[in-house]
Amino acid sequence: MIPQAVSHGNILTFTPRGFKQTLNVKFPDSRLAVCEKCKKNYKTKDSCRVRSGHSTEPWTTAFICITLDDSCTDADGNYVDKPLTVRMINWQPYCVKEDFDSKTPVCAACKKTNRTKSFCRIRHRHRQMPWCTVFVILSTVDSTDPSTVVASPSIPLDVFEHNPYPNIPGLSRPKRLYNHCQTDDINAIESSRTFLALVSCTDSSIHWLQYGNGEEVVSNGASESDVKALNEAIRTPGAGVPPPVMDANAQYYQMTQQAMQHAVAMWPYPHPMMPIPGMPMQHPGAFAHVTGAEGSNNSIDGLGDSAPALHERGNGAEDTTEDTTEEPLGSNDAYHQVRTHSKKHDFAPFMA
Repeated sequence: MIPQAVSHGNILTFTPRGFKQTLNVKFPDSRLAVCEKCKKNYKTKDSCRVRSGHSTEPWTTAFICITLDDSCTDADGNYVDKPLTVRMINWQPYCVKEDFDSKTPVCAACKKTNRTKSFCRIRHRHRQMPWCTVFVILSTVDSTDPSTVVASPSIPLDVFEHNPYPNIPGLSRPKRLYNHCQTDDINAIESSRTFLALVSCTDSSIHWLQYGNGEEVVSNGASESDVKALNEAIRTPGAGVPPPVMDANAQYYQMTQQAMQHAVAMWPYPHPMMPIPGMPMQHPGAFAHVTGAEGSNNSIDGLGDSAPALHERGNGAEDTTEDTTEEPLGSNDAYHQVRTHSKKHDFAPFMA
């Protein structure tokens, strides 16, 4: 299953132990944990990594399998002093040389069978990558297809430490000390040219890997065509653009219109005062007709303007019909009337 990375955020900015450049790694959606500050404020991944655009180290360990492209090193086997970019690649069967601790997430095979960490890492001592590992390849920018670039290029470490935020001059990044973590030498490049980076707000280390069958001299299995095909599969053009911010009044108006349309759709009979989508507004008098009075305007809220005036005939003569309108009863009269009516219709209770 190909991971999806269509959001414009989910980028981790970190420096591998002993490396001289700061890398920007694009993570699949909902894979990168929140930063330390957002963890204390109970923020979600979408709020932290997408909407706020936080790119600092996560509160828990993130596993990144980084493969070095041939363009990253010179003829002597040293890292080149050029801007580097990180791109996603397919899963690779790499393993660590030493056993993981008991707190490491299970491998991909044990994740599918719903195994526990104790079963995977202690009982069977699986050395495969954790199921949440992100596999990437590190290449120079000038040797990379621009259509496959998903994150900003790297910057020198000394520049990043003095000003990690170019838009805010004079703001320095706090230095983190990871001397308590055991790590391999990143400058001693091994034949696999692949290492596992463990990154969090408290720990940072790298560990060189070997292939699953124990071989060390293997190709990285990530050709330029494969990398381009994968990055095109995990992204949707234009889907990473954040949605426009809607005004509060416009949002309220839209919600009101949606509620009215929902009410019209749920009501089984057309209401005379509520317009139906696609139909013209009708007058309330069109829904009220008196039997035997077709062709006359019989409105439910009184006679119309074309109807004869009250107490007048059509020929102008005065109407002699007696006015039977009753005056409203007072509270005492209404009470006595109800009492009298109840005494007249006082029925004996039904006896079983």
